[in-house]
Amino acid sequence: MPPVLDEVCVLDISHGIAGPLCAKILGDLGADVIKIEPPGGESGRTMAPFLHDDPDPEKSLFFLQLNLNKRGITLNIETPEGSDVFMDLVRRADVVVDSSQPGYLASIGLGYDTLERENPAVLLTSITPFGQTGPYSQFKGEEIVAYATSGIMAISGTSDREPLKHGGFQAQYEAGLNGATGTALALLLRDFTGQGQHLDISTQEVVSSSLV
Repeated sequence: MPPVLDEVCVLDISHGIAGPLCAKILGDLGADVIKIEPPGGESGRTMAPFLHDDPDPEKSLFFLQLNLNKRGITLNIETPEGSDVFMDLVRRADVVVDSSQPGYLASIGLGYDTLERENPAVLLTSITPFGQTGPYSQFKGEEIVAYATSGIMAISGTSDREPLKHGGFQAQYEAGLNGATGTALALLLRDFTGQGQHLDISTQEVVSSSLV
């Protein structure tokens, strides 16, 4: 049997952990993932630890692990030429994974309305700290912020000490996993409707859901 997502093309313009993990999982399921980085590389290349403790953009173990099973190109989507190349890829793609601040893609003429007009079947999976809408949508957020605002830190640790965050990047991993699961389900729905959609993944909401 072919892989589950065989013949699915994913454009990964995300950065950090959650978005790249989402795209990696889709690649693990058989999708052809194209990692699109800005000139100078995405922010994940600066994350320690590094191979042999050498802070080289080619040696970030986080970046290498999160971008397995992907092809890669460098493209400045903020320039007219880069935008044209990106839109040509979108016309042939099934999924775009993004983790930029809400409104950023629209501000450079690449919002979901534009992508949908060029390719009505395309999915845009956006993974951000607080989602695309709401009073906190424009706030920046880190791992500990997602953990604290989700409420899970209120039940972590011991009653006689301050709230405690779990080790590692659990919120980012949960958001990436939910992004991949939601995208896979949206691809299944598209098989019946032929229509794409914009998936809005809030890291804070994802972690809050684990309290249930």
